[in-house]
Order: sequence, then C-alpha cells, then structure tokens
Amino acid sequence: MLERKDGAIHDGKPVTTIGDRLRVGHMPPWFELDAARSKEDKARRIPIEALGSKFILLSVPSVDTPVCAEEAKRFGELSKEIPDYDIVIVSVDLPFAQRRWIEANNSPLLAGSDHRTGAFGQAYGVLMKEPRLLQRAVFVSRDGYLTHCEYVKDSKDQVNFHSAIEAAKG
Repeated sequence: MLERKDGAIHDGKPVTTIGDRLRVGHMPPWFELDAARSKEDKARRIPIEALGSKFILLSVPSVDTPVCAEEAKRFGELSKEIPDYDIVIVSVDLPFAQRRWIEANNSPLLAGSDHRTGAFGQAYGVLMKEPRLLQRAVFVSRDGYLTHCEYVKDSKDQVNFHSAIEAAKG
C-alpha cells in the first residue's frame, strides 16, 4: 500500500496518508462501512452497492469538529440541488457518534463509519496514518465512474463545494 509522507496536514503537523489517490475517470473502489444512517436506516452495513448510481462521498476527520460539521451542514443544504444523489459522510467516528450528530443537526446525509478496518480510507487514499483519521476529501460518482475527486491538504480547510456540486450536475 502506497504511503505518502507529508500527504496531509492535521493539527498543523504533516502526517502520512495511506493508499493510492483516485482520479476522475476511475471506478470508485468497493467499500463497506458501519452504518450510522443508511437509506433504510435499519441496515448495519453500507456496501457501495447500497448506493444509487449517483453518489457523493465526503471523507472527514470527525463530525464532532467545527470544520467537518460545517462541511456536512453545507452539503446537507446543497443536497436539495441534486436530489437524485446519495450523499454519504464518512469518518472513523463510531456509528453512535455519527448518528447523534445526524439527529442533532436534522441532516439529510447518510453516514458511514470506517472505524473498524480503515479499508475505505486506504482504498480512497485518505487514511491519515499517525492520527488514524480520514483526510478531508470529496468524491463524486455518476454511472460507475468518478467525475470529481478533491483531496484537501490541510484538515482545517474546506472542500470546494461549488466544484463538487457542478460535477454532480454534470
């Protein structure tokens, strides 16, 4: 597995990221997450097959931090512009913490936890080794291919919301 020294900055310090970086045109790698909130809201796991043909994955360090919470809220608002997309916030937070955040914020987003294995983080190239958190990133997939990939170097910075939504709109 590829390791990139200084692949991200977390808490002002360079950290190693694990996994290959994805690009537009790639097929989204398979994953399965522990469900905090799924389409049926009863499922215990979210495999990629459970998502529709159009989805956005938001990789964040933790929903319990201000920058991540702001990003998730903003995508929740923007979801109205792309109602045919499933939007999933992914972190290594435990599922109960994600569910608490979703309910407290009345968020329309789905949520999945990569806490158990870190396999999502490795497959998408966002696993930060030293803090064992996910790097901030956004992936837009339509009809089996990635149409937008953005990796944010510093975890205190936001993704480009406009670019992600425009990629979703096609």
